[in-house]
Amino acid sequence: MGAFSNLYRELELDETSDFKNFARLFPTQFNTLKELITPIIQRKNTNYRDCIFVGERLMITLRFLATGESFKSLSYQFRVGMSTIQQFVPETCAGLKREIPEVFQCPDTVEEWQRVSIGFQAQWNFPNCLGALDGKHINIRPPPGTGSTFYNYKRTFSIVLMALVDSNYRFLYVDVGCNGRVSDGGVFGGCSLQDALKKRTSNIPVPAPLPESDQLHCAATPYCIVAY
Repeated sequence: MGAFSNLYRELELDETSDFKNFARLFPTQFNTLKELITPIIQRKNTNYRDCIFVGERLMITLRFLATGESFKSLSYQFRVGMSTIQQFVPETCAGLKREIPEVFQCPDTVEEWQRVSIGFQAQWNFPNCLGALDGKHINIRPPPGTGSTFYNYKRTFSIVLMALVDSNYRFLYVDVGCNGRVSDGGVFGGCSLQDALKKRTSNIPVPAPLPESDQLHCAATPYCIVAY
């Protein structure tokens, strides 16, 4: 009677766009991912109960990661015990990390950065741009003994996820885990991307003239990152 046995099947067959909205993956991507992690997280039926299908474990985990819904809420949606979800979500995440060690990689050559810049120029008419940067607070239950370390300006406990994306919103770089008391500027100031930019080890392209400018009389413009 849960969402996996009913809604999942319906969306997979008839409503691909809604399936992607629900799972954050197209059906073919979801099935490929399921095949990758099946040897790691698959369980066997016992004399007492049937195991939870790999696809359902994966779907619940993706919903948790995408929405931040509580285990209690997911328990009602999928008709799976909350304690069971608490157990297999970390296991599934560990399996995903093991099978997909590098989901994305930050550009580290001049050519890779220039491809990002070309995307911003083509899609957003923004030349010499190497990415869009912003931070996001993620509410957490603070670890024991940490006091107000994770207490933020919204009067909640959180950690900060800071990400750099390209013109198609694809992640190029992520820093996650800084406590919620720190501002976006503080998070950026302590991340490895800022360190690479400061030490000039990230192979950022040299300044270049803006498109359609007179290159003989126009000074070269540095590349930049936009941030909110």
